[in-house]
Amino acid sequence: MALLKLKRIRKQRTVVSSLLLIAIVLVMGSFRKNEETEGRVRNLSIDGQMEIHSTNGNAGAPVIKTFFQPLHTDGDFDMKQNEMLTLWAEEWNMAGFQTQILTLENARIHPYFEEMKKVVEEKLPGDPYNHYCFYRYLAMATSGGGWHVDYDTMPSNFPLELAQILPYHGAFVSYHGPVPALISASEEEWTRIGQLITEQTHKTSNPHPSDMNMIKDLLQENEGIHDIIFKPASANYVVKPPFILNSKEEVNCDLMQFALVTHFSHYGMELLFKENKFPIAIENPNEQGTRERGIKKIQDMFREQCRPIPSTFRTG
Repeated sequence: MALLKLKRIRKQRTVVSSLLLIAIVLVMGSFRKNEETEGRVRNLSIDGQMEIHSTNGNAGAPVIKTFFQPLHTDGDFDMKQNEMLTLWAEEWNMAGFQTQILTLENARIHPYFEEMKKVVEEKLPGDPYNHYCFYRYLAMATSGGGWHVDYDTMPSNFPLELAQILPYHGAFVSYHGPVPALISASEEEWTRIGQLITEQTHKTSNPHPSDMNMIKDLLQENEGIHDIIFKPASANYVVKPPFILNSKEEVNCDLMQFALVTHFSHYGMELLFKENKFPIAIENPNEQGTRERGIKKIQDMFREQCRPIPSTFRTG
């Protein structure tokens, strides 16, 4: 009897030891995976694949997404775009986000892609840039929806807790009127609006049926009928140059610290130069790398000069 009991105890110990060993292996494997993920920013060469950037221990943090597809094969042009993408990823990582870059390949797998492609190529012939602007709606849908910004849009006062949710129960929300600089929406809403703006190209009287112009059509047609929420530009969820600087050395904290993001468009940066407020010494605001260096300087100035404040954003 004693021998039988001893054997049973040994068997139980063996089972427990085996379970502990399995648990240790799983934990170590998970740790190694997280360590590899958190410590890297993947190469930004565009190979048609979706890329996740997770640095500074941001694994598990909210994800901000953008869409990028090279227009040309010229190496210098693509390098310039990649400099902006690198800066974009760094700034959002620094703000506590993971970043996700979507490409044409993400849009291609959507069941509506071929129909959209046929329409936009007919309505906007020889204009791949504006084709891609339509395709990003489908890329966002196939990636699960969420928050999207243009790749020249950087974080200002964007609370992480806001990014963890989709305001208004996942409705399509544009935070700068009809300008799609910052949008949040569920997977289903990204698909629905992508289909709506594609269909609108057949109805519009606008000679240039870009995605932004089709969004404007939907807004002007009858606000609310399409269940799209447009936050007015005057709400300053999205701010832009030249208004974000008082001078070359001084940030307009009253504006930037209340904004979720800042949209550094080509036009806005040119206005900074014309108003003698560009933060670094340059001769041409359109020179390669100039916009990126200017943006980086402004973001650094913002962090140095402006006191963080609680966000006043309301989800409705």
